[in-house]
Amino acid sequence: FLPHAVPKPPIAELVAALAEYDVVSFDVFDTILHRTVAYPSDVFRILGEQLGFDDYSRVRRHSESKARFMKDRLAGTREVTLDEIYQVMAQRFGVDREWQHAEIALELELSRANPYMLQVYEQLVAMGKTIVFTSDMYLPRSALEEMLRRNGYGTYSEIYLSNEHARRKGDGTMQQLLLEEHGNDTTIVHVGDVYESDVRKSEAVGLPAIHVSDQRMFSRENDMGNLAGSFYGAVVNNALGSGLWSEGLHYTHGFRVGGILAVGYCEFIDNLARTKSVDKILFCGRDCDVISRLYGEFYGETPSAYIEVSRYALTGLSLDRHYEEYIGRSFFRWLADSNNSRTIEQLLCDTGFDYLVEYLEEADIEKFLFPSSSNRRKLEDFFWRHKGVVEGHNRESVAAAEEYFSRAIGDAKRVLVVDVGWSGTCAVVLEHLFSTMFPERDLSVFGALMCTSRSEALFDRLSSGFLESYIYSPLANMDLTRYTMPGGRHPIRVTDRLHLPLEYMFTEAAATVTGYAFDDSGRAVPLRGNNMPDNADQIHEMQRGMMDFARSYREYSSKYSEIRPISPYNAFNPLRKSIAQDAYTHA
Repeated sequence: FLPHAVPKPPIAELVAALAEYDVVSFDVFDTILHRTVAYPSDVFRILGEQLGFDDYSRVRRHSESKARFMKDRLAGTREVTLDEIYQVMAQRFGVDREWQHAEIALELELSRANPYMLQVYEQLVAMGKTIVFTSDMYLPRSALEEMLRRNGYGTYSEIYLSNEHARRKGDGTMQQLLLEEHGNDTTIVHVGDVYESDVRKSEAVGLPAIHVSDQRMFSRENDMGNLAGSFYGAVVNNALGSGLWSEGLHYTHGFRVGGILAVGYCEFIDNLARTKSVDKILFCGRDCDVISRLYGEFYGETPSAYIEVSRYALTGLSLDRHYEEYIGRSFFRWLADSNNSRTIEQLLCDTGFDYLVEYLEEADIEKFLFPSSSNRRKLEDFFWRHKGVVEGHNRESVAAAEEYFSRAIGDAKRVLVVDVGWSGTCAVVLEHLFSTMFPERDLSVFGALMCTSRSEALFDRLSSGFLESYIYSPLANMDLTRYTMPGGRHPIRVTDRLHLPLEYMFTEAAATVTGYAFDDSGRAVPLRGNNMPDNADQIHEMQRGMMDFARSYREYSSKYSEIRPISPYNAFNPLRKSIAQDAYTHA
């Protein structure tokens, strides 16, 4: 997360410096090419999974070390070929030597051009400069030639490979060869990411060199050591550390922190839908807007729809069961927040209960009074006595909602209701609504949450299998549960810091749904209040970053999705690390 490398210079500045020379030598890996995994050894981990060979990465690394030791004793050089490495693997571990071709194919598949260096290279080629590539590498020349061609580096004079010349950059002998072949009548410079071997050793033999730091500018979060974490690290480092990153703080936060959370949740939802034989997924507004879009673009095996809902609107549709919560979330919550600054009449109008004002006098409640502890109980009794009036007022909303939800469900029989957090109210209320609105359909309804609270009722819903949670719940990953939902009493600023960053990223930049109605054409539509978020631009930027991360992550890893499941820790740890830093959360 925290930068530790020297930022790359502007492209024009680097090109100008290199243009002073006739010949430019480029290091290959982590300079002109990136891998789509965080570390070279992760290639071996993927290969082992593909081949069904346990502990393949350790075997491969051990064999390379042994091959270098033997070569040094026999030939006085530690530079080996891939074939020599696999010869050791065959002798010691019974590995098929033909598997080296699978390793080459995988290296080709996982290689990508560094877009920053590609622009530098293209400008130098256009100037007529002689380009050579220099690498301490065991792969054969043919593999590097194909890798360079695929990634846009097709124009060059020569490739200098350590395993062909028995020389390497690490001790300066390869640089001596470069000077011998290009240093007489021409000037030559070397460019690379490893300061010791690419710069210090070059300058020690008289070869000018320029250091361009590699893309690994960010430390890894904890518990990111699996393959999902490797692909995540590569996406983030290759983008943010490329030298071309120019996005703002909120986009970067969405890309680095929110993206892996959103992708992991979508994959969890996709798997859950298959497990439960779901034939329609309903993504609940406002928090699932970006999740719905991401799912529709990259998954979508199960049909889905985005439904515009809110807990307030849904409880207003199910007053037979949720009347107390409805008035509590609306009038009495607003009453508590008003701090005696609004009269009873004003509060009723502010919360959409203006139609009850005419009933105040007969209930012996003075509409011009300010609420107080002494008349709160009287107001509660007033609402319960007029429940029928409220139900009558909401009747049109219920009728419109029935059409709206019927359209969203279609002909589905098994429905998964998806929300971000925390208590599963939307899924619970929708299950009840669907059973009363559409009894003839015999719908089976399930719920999915990204994160949960720790309430007793929620515990029971999770235990029954009605709700499933991705990141944590009272049934799983309790270390994360206790971190975000600590027990006991805490200052509101402490709990807000733990909860709001999640809501901040996923909320839709729109006002809350307050109910449903029929428009002029007779079509059922949601109604919205006037509480439009005042940080809509920030929300859009974060979610744009999340969507772009998803595209990159899928492009890097979709072929390996079966061996790189995104665990809850992979998904949540970037957010956990970011909110643990005061300077970052207040930026």
